[in-house]
Amino acid sequence: MPNNSEEKKTQFEETREYRNLRRRRNGLKLELNAHLKFIQAYTEQPKSYQLINIRLEQVNEIINEFHRIQCQLEEMDTRDIDFHTSERIEFNEAACEVKALLMSVAECDARHSLEHSQSNTTNMSESMRLPAVPAPTFDGDLQNWSSFRDSFDAMFHDNKTLANVQKLHYLKSCLIGSAREVIKNITTTGDNYQRAYEALIARYENKSLTIQSHIRSLLDTPRVKVASTVELRNLHHHVISHIKALEALNQPIGEWDAWLVTLVCSRMDNVTAGEWQLRQQTRELPKFTDLETFLANRVSAYEVGDFERPMDGPTVTPKYVNHAPRQFAGRQNQYKSNSHDAKAFFTKNSGSRSMKCVLCAEPHGIYACDQFLRMPVPERKVIVNKFKLCFNCLNYGHQVASCNFSGCPRCGKRHNSKLHVDVSSDDSNCTSKQNETQSTSEQNTVLHARGSTVQTSTMSPIILATALIYVDDAYGKSHCCRAVLDSGSQLNFISSSCAQRLQLSKTNVSVSISGVGSMSSSTVRLLPCTISALCNDYQLKVEFYSLPIITEKLPSQVFDISQLNIPFNVKSELADPQFHIPAPVDILLGAELFYDIFLGERLQLSKYICLHRTKLGWILTGKGFESPLDQSKMTMLSTTTFNNSALSLFTSTVNIKLTNEEIRAEEHFNTNVKRIENGRFQVRLPLCADTKLLEGSQQMAKRRFFNLERRLSKDSALSQQYKSFMEEYLELDHMETVETSTSKPSYYLPHHPVFKAGSSTTKVRVVFDGSAVAPSGHSLNDILLKGPKVQPDISRILWRFRIHQVAITADIAKMYRQVVIASEDRDLQRIFYRSSPDELLKEYRLKTVTYGTKSASFLSTRCLVQIAKECSDMSIKRMTLQDFYVDDLISGGSTEDQCFTFYDKLQALLDSAGHRCLMILVNLKPLLQVIFLLEGIQCCHRNQICRLFL
Repeated sequence: MPNNSEEKKTQFEETREYRNLRRRRNGLKLELNAHLKFIQAYTEQPKSYQLINIRLEQVNEIINEFHRIQCQLEEMDTRDIDFHTSERIEFNEAACEVKALLMSVAECDARHSLEHSQSNTTNMSESMRLPAVPAPTFDGDLQNWSSFRDSFDAMFHDNKTLANVQKLHYLKSCLIGSAREVIKNITTTGDNYQRAYEALIARYENKSLTIQSHIRSLLDTPRVKVASTVELRNLHHHVISHIKALEALNQPIGEWDAWLVTLVCSRMDNVTAGEWQLRQQTRELPKFTDLETFLANRVSAYEVGDFERPMDGPTVTPKYVNHAPRQFAGRQNQYKSNSHDAKAFFTKNSGSRSMKCVLCAEPHGIYACDQFLRMPVPERKVIVNKFKLCFNCLNYGHQVASCNFSGCPRCGKRHNSKLHVDVSSDDSNCTSKQNETQSTSEQNTVLHARGSTVQTSTMSPIILATALIYVDDAYGKSHCCRAVLDSGSQLNFISSSCAQRLQLSKTNVSVSISGVGSMSSSTVRLLPCTISALCNDYQLKVEFYSLPIITEKLPSQVFDISQLNIPFNVKSELADPQFHIPAPVDILLGAELFYDIFLGERLQLSKYICLHRTKLGWILTGKGFESPLDQSKMTMLSTTTFNNSALSLFTSTVNIKLTNEEIRAEEHFNTNVKRIENGRFQVRLPLCADTKLLEGSQQMAKRRFFNLERRLSKDSALSQQYKSFMEEYLELDHMETVETSTSKPSYYLPHHPVFKAGSSTTKVRVVFDGSAVAPSGHSLNDILLKGPKVQPDISRILWRFRIHQVAITADIAKMYRQVVIASEDRDLQRIFYRSSPDELLKEYRLKTVTYGTKSASFLSTRCLVQIAKECSDMSIKRMTLQDFYVDDLISGGSTEDQCFTFYDKLQALLDSAGHRCLMILVNLKPLLQVIFLLEGIQCCHRNQICRLFL
C-alpha cells in the first residue's frame, strides 16, 4: 500500500507540472498571434522604427521560450510524439511569418529614414554658399606631388561631370615651372588627357626619389645664427615637416634617433645647443622626440618674451641684472652699470617703453622696485615663485637651471643677492627695525640671533650636553637631528629650518616666552611628534615650539679628546659621538624631559669633565681643555618687535613637501596595496594616463627580440645564462604564458642582458625596457608615476653604520620580484620569448614588479616600509626603516647577542611577506658561523663569501 500511494503522488505531481507547461505554451501562442495582428494592421507613425525593433526582440524571446517548453513536454510525454511534432511545426510556420513581416517593415522604415536624412542634408548644403576652393598648383617639386595629386583627383580627375578635354585644360592650368614642361607639347584634346595624366605620374610618382628629396632637405637644414622666435620656429617647422612626410612614406623614423639628433644639434645656435646638452643627465644617446619637445618649448618661451616686444622700431640686446651694480678696477668701461641695466627682460632703445614691473606696474625690473625691496626675504621668495621668475636673475623666460648669470656674490649659491638670507648678519635686524614703525594694537616679539666677537688670549670651551636623536616627520619617516639638553628651559624648541625639513604642522597656538635679561619673544606650537634614541628602543612623543634659531654651533670650537680616557663600551653608546666637533643644533630639550632621561649613573673622566648615562645614551658635559685663540665667537639673543603681518612672514614660509606626482603615487599605493594568501604584497601599477596610448607595441618588441636572438646565437655562454635566468623566472611563477588573446590594452616589454661581474650568484640579469616607445610615441614609463623616495640617504645609513661595534650586512633575494602585480595590470608587462629559434615564439605575462619600469623601485621599497610599519618591535621597525638602502641591509649593534637577536627577528619579519635575506655578512666569525649553521650554508661556500669589516 505505501508503494502504491507514493506512485500516485508522483504521477499527480508530474501531471500538474505538465499542465502548467501546456498552459504556458498556449500563452506564448497568444502572444505571437498578437504580434501578427499588429503587423497586419500596421501604419507608419512616429517612433515606429523603434517599435518594430522592440517587437522583433520580443518575438525572438517567444520563439526561444516556446522551444524550451516544447522540449520539456516531449520529454515528459513520449506517448503522443506526432501531436507534439505537429504543434512545433505549426508554431514555427507562424513565427517565421511574423518575423518576416516585422523585418520587411523595419527595412522600409530604415530606408525611408535614410532618404529623409539625405534630403535634409542636401537641402542644407544647397542653402549654404561655401567659398570657392582654389585649384591646386604643382611646380615639379617631388615633395609636393602627393598632396597635389590628391587635390587634383578630388576636384577634377574623379569628377564624372567633366569631359576629358576640360580635365586636360584644368591640368595644364595647374602646372607651373618644370612640371608644365612635361605635358607642354601635348595637344589639348579629350583623347590626350589620359596620356598627359599618365605622363605626370610616370615622371613624379617615384617613392624612392621622394624619400631622397626629403632626406636631402633635412641634410640642407639652414643653421640658426642667433636664437630668436623666428629662427627657432623655422628650424622646428623645417625638420618636423620633413620627418612627418617620411613617416607617411613608411620610413622607420623611430630608428633614426642617432643621426637626426646629431643633425639638428649641428644646426642649432651655440646657446640653444649648450642648453640642450646641459639637460642630458646620462651618457645614453637621447631620443629625437625629446629634442623635438625641447625645441618646441624653446619656441614657446621666446614667443612669451616677444609678447611685449614692440612691433616697430629697433631693439637692443636683452639685459639682465642679477645683483647690485658693481665696478671692477681696471675694467670699468666693460662692466660699468647704467640705468639701462635695470630694464626687465626685453628693452627698447631710447624713446620706447620697457616691460612693466609685475608688482607695481611701473617701467622697471622687479629688482629695482622699492615695494619689492622693502619686503623681507621670505616674502620676496613668495613673489618670485608666484610670478614664475628666475631665482637667479629675477627675469622671465627661464629658470635657475638654464640661467647664464653667476650666483649670489655673498654665498656663491644659485640665487639672487636680494633673496639671500644671512641669519648671523645684521640685515634681518635692520629689516625688523623698519617694520617697527608700523605699529598695531597687538604685537608679537621674535627672537633674533646676533654675533659679536670678543678678543681673548685663551679660551676653555664649555661642553654642553648634546645628543643625536631620531625625529619622525609628518609621514612617519625618521630623521637624525642634533639636540642640546637644557634644564633651564620650560619648553622644548625646534629650529624653523628643522621643522620645515620634517614638514611638521603648526597649530594656531602662540606662546610668549622670556629669557635672560627679561628678553621676551613669541613662538608657535607644533603638532606633537615622536623622538627616539639611536642606540636603544627609547622613544617619546614631544611637543615642540618653533624658533628661527636655537643657538650657534656647539661646541664653539673643536677640542682634542685624545686626553679623555673614555671606556670602549661607553664610546660605542655615546649619544653624540661627534660631541667635540662644532655642528648646528636643531632641537632644545627642556626640563620636561631633562631629568626624566637621566638614569643616575655617572662617570668622572677628569676634574671638569663628566659622563652621564641617559636614555639617549652617554652624554658628556664640563669644561674642555684650554687652547690659545685669537678670537672667539660669542652668541647672544636680542629681541625685535614686529606687528602681526610682519610676523606672519616667518610662519608662512613654504614647506618643502612631496610633489603632486609623489603624493598621487603614495595615495595610489595606500589604496591598492594588500596581502594575498601567501603573505606577499600585491600592488597595482601607479598609472597617470590612459593605457590606450601603448597600443601597437607588439612589432617593436618582436623586432627587439629577434635582434637579441641573433646576438645570443653568436655567444653560446651568454645564451645559456640568459636561458637559465628565464627558466628560473618561469619556475618561480614570476611569469605566466598568455594562452588567449584579450581585449584589454597591453604593452610588450623588450628585454636584454645586464652583466654583474661582482655578483656571486647571478652573473647575468635580464632587464626589461619600460622606456621602449610604442607607435603612439609613448612608453609604459611615460604613463607611470615614479613615486617618492621612501628610504634615507645612503650617507646617513653609512654614518650610522660606522658607530656600530658589531657590523652586519645582508641582501634581500629578488626583492622586486617578491611583490606581486595585480592581474588587472599584468597585460602591461607582456614579453616575447623562446629558448631556441627552432621553437614557436611565445607570449608571457610578468606577474611581479619588474626591473626597468619607472615605478619598480618605489613599489618594492614602499612594501618594505609597509612591512616595518606593521612590525610591533620598535628596534626591528627602526632597523627596517632606516638601515635598508633599496634591498641592502647595512646595520649592526653593540654586542654579538644583540646582532643575532636583530638578525633572527628581522628574518622572521621579512619571511612573513615572502622576502628572504641572503649574503649575510658580519665582522665576528663566531656569529657568522652560527648564522651559516641556521641558514644551512656549507663551510666551503662560507669561505667564499665571508668578508670581515676591519
